[in-house]
Amino acid sequence: LAAGSLVLGGGAGVTPATTTTGTGVVTALGVNTGTAGAFVVNGGALGTPSSGTVTNLTGTASININGTVGATTSNTGAFTTITASSTITPSQTSGIVGTTTNNNANAGSVGEYVSSNVLSGSAIAISSTGAVVDVTSISLTAGDWDVAGIVFAPVASGTIVQYFQVSTNTTSATMNSNNFLTNTVGYPLGGSSIGAYTDTGLALIPQRYSLASTTTIYLIGRVGYTGTVPSVYGGIRARRIR
Repeated sequence: LAAGSLVLGGGAGVTPATTTTGTGVVTALGVNTGTAGAFVVNGGALGTPSSGTVTNLTGTASININGTVGATTSNTGAFTTITASSTITPSQTSGIVGTTTNNNANAGSVGEYVSSNVLSGSAIAISSTGAVVDVTSISLTAGDWDVAGIVFAPVASGTIVQYFQVSTNTTSATMNSNNFLTNTVGYPLGGSSIGAYTDTGLALIPQRYSLASTTTIYLIGRVGYTGTVPSVYGGIRARRIR
């Protein structure tokens, strides 16, 4: 009997035959399935092969792939969650495809949008000249946000306005000391007489708020005046940049 051969029974009255096996087959027959060096049997454990080429894998169990998926050739895949520990580099021309309809990014996702508006019918009175009031506010979770706003100040006929100032801040009813987060218009020579119900608006361009925890951002207004009490209304919006 040649080395590495097997004797195969032919059944009753049939002379047994022999067949030569491939390298390592006889040794593998003596190894428990699911362990190194064993055969893979239908329904048995695959073990941990060191290499191989897979044409098709099916099943409902999780697959943990430690290595390159798709090698150097791009492939299509559908994933519920992807976590990367290093840089993700999309095509410089295709980039990351944006939404193609009028929906909203999920909370916590890049592009999340938060806003709050107070309409003219609910304007907040500036009870005394120079008083600082909260127009409205929004709550932002930890992250990197661009925040912008606009405040309007309708003023009655004959009221003298010395200045009109708006701001955003993490502190209620407090003008921000950062000039980039504040906008002011001042009137020379002690003030300007405003026509009946002139609705002056001051906008705040988008500015960065980098937050380590959930924080309330206030939209703030202030008017210096003599005469009829003015009021302020407006809106604040924020977009999660990253």
